[in-house]
Amino acid sequence: MQNLSIKTFIFALCIAGGSVIAQTLSLPQNLIPFNSPEGEKLLIESQSRQDYWPLSMQFITQRNQAFCGVASMVMVLNALSVPAPESPEFGPDRVFTQENFFNNERTRQVITPERVSRQGIT
Repeated sequence: MQNLSIKTFIFALCIAGGSVIAQTLSLPQNLIPFNSPEGEKLLIESQSRQDYWPLSMQFITQRNQAFCGVASMVMVLNALSVPAPESPEFGPDRVFTQENFFNNERTRQVITPERVSRQGIT
């Protein structure tokens, strides 16, 4: 009986959680969904498809609402294999993160993380 209760609880949690997590905006009629057969075909037939894969492997979510530009730059730098600074959270691996992106003094001369947090990068 307890086993059935646990399974029922997990099932209900999955259903309830899915409606919270998987909410996406509807796509306008004039656009092709990326995850549709036609969208996949467009990617596979694209002359730029080789650029997609290294970038998609570096996908990260922005740290906060203002860091979309920082997250994009970090993804590109990592995809291009630019020599990265140390990153304590990744041990011996060197990788750009949204935190260490601003460790370079030249970067901080252009913009600081505090300024980005207030106004973003546009």
